[in-house]
Amino acid sequence: MLSEGDMDLEVTDFAKQILLPQADSIVNYVERTVATTMKATPTTELTYDPAAPARVFTAIRKQLRDNGVPTEATLIAAVGSGVYTDLLDGPVGSSGTTFDADGKVRGFQIVESTRLASDEIVAFIPEAFALVVRAPRVPDGAPHGASVKAEGFALRHIRAYDPSLAVDTSTVSAFVGVSAMPLAVDNEDGTVALKPDAGAVRVLTNAA
Repeated sequence: MLSEGDMDLEVTDFAKQILLPQADSIVNYVERTVATTMKATPTTELTYDPAAPARVFTAIRKQLRDNGVPTEATLIAAVGSGVYTDLLDGPVGSSGTTFDADGKVRGFQIVESTRLASDEIVAFIPEAFALVVRAPRVPDGAPHGASVKAEGFALRHIRAYDPSLAVDTSTVSAFVGVSAMPLAVDNEDGTVALKPDAGAVRVLTNAA
């Protein structure tokens, strides 16, 4: 809520001072929800050597293939800060190459995430997780309502005035849903098997 004093004396740029922080809070919620879903992936025990961190991605790649992930699938790996540090300091040249020529690691696009534990890796294909962020419909009785975008997500903004309290109100909201999806594996006999968590591999390197 924003009082008349706030609006007259404090707020000089409504979009920057009010709307942007509200939208950012929704984006942060989306990121936390996605990270929580990813961290719920069952742990796979694989050997990890901090002096040769790329090797675990070779093993992860094999595990995904064994799970039924096709060779043409896009591979992504979210990693904690400790794993990312190991990758940056990993061997190069004659002692071995950590990053591929295209900047990937064993075919994985690497994304550093502060929402994962320092020693955590969650490697996955895009189809492994479903994310829906949708702006609700603006109520018919809202004096002002609009769809706004933040980090590519559609959000709803409603602004109103409460005469009983003499305050302006600004509300940003969205429907947010995240779910781990089973991997559809073609049995090559006319049937398809749905394998839970098969499109993602989670590794805790300190336990490896």
